[in-house]
Amino acid sequence: RSPNFWLIALPFALVFSALSAILVHLAPHAADLGFSGYQPGWVLSAGAGAGVLGKVFFGWLVDRGDPRFAVIVSFAIQIVGLAFIMNASAYAALLAGGIVFGFGMGGVVPLQGALSGKAFGRFSFGSVMGLMRPVQVPMHALGIPLAAWIHDTTGSFDLAFWIFLGIYAVSCALIAGLRTP
Repeated sequence: RSPNFWLIALPFALVFSALSAILVHLAPHAADLGFSGYQPGWVLSAGAGAGVLGKVFFGWLVDRGDPRFAVIVSFAIQIVGLAFIMNASAYAALLAGGIVFGFGMGGVVPLQGALSGKAFGRFSFGSVMGLMRPVQVPMHALGIPLAAWIHDTTGSFDLAFWIFLGIYAVSCALIAGLRTP
């Protein structure tokens, strides 16, 4: 019944949907761009490594300020990374996009917990996080097949990536509307 519940559950569900689809379809997107072999794997590996650094950075950031700000920064960094991925014509740009995207993505899971803890307190943390999963899982599951269907229909991931950019923007706006004690 709390608006804060929905202002956390929905944006994170949408972002999980988008980021999962981006990760799953990064290698096929790279193949569409003409990259092959080990190259997409290195982009994913570099992004995963950057994600570890992102977890550390966003943990530090959320300990020093408003968790809403940290979440919006995480989502914004993912937007920048996705823009690089979408517009990459050289391998270096694709690799840079993967690294930037991965860094921002690293904050998503810890920041959801930090934001939920701030909004609902530590005594409700477990039940609130548990209640968010049934809301998030169906939405989370939609991104991957949506992107695949768009690619099969149009021959490109462009439309899917534009939709995901919109999802990130909407998610930032929803997080900005969250009121914490």
